[in-house]
Amino acid sequence: MTSDPERAAIDHVAQRLSRQFTNLDTALVARVVWDTYRHFDTHPTRDVVPILVQDAARDRLRVMPAATRTPLTRCAAAADPQSPQLRSDRPTRW
Repeated sequence: MTSDPERAAIDHVAQRLSRQFTNLDTALVARVVWDTYRHFDTHPTRDVVPILVQDAARDRLRVMPAATRTPLTRCAAAADPQSPQLRSDRPTRW
């Protein structure tokens, strides 16, 4: 279960990455961050999870295709939850 401080830290990660990736919609960045967070649900050391999430989400955002680099409301790929750019079942490097 997510603790309040951990949830706040993940929200802060989403805000920080939204400022870094200004060409991406903030809702898309938040979705990638929270999707990445789910990969660390069973990580035993909870104190480092926000750092791991930030690094992994940043890597995912860096390789986003150009089609998702438009506002979420105009991007068909971002609007489709089954879009290959947003699905969490794609292989990751961690």
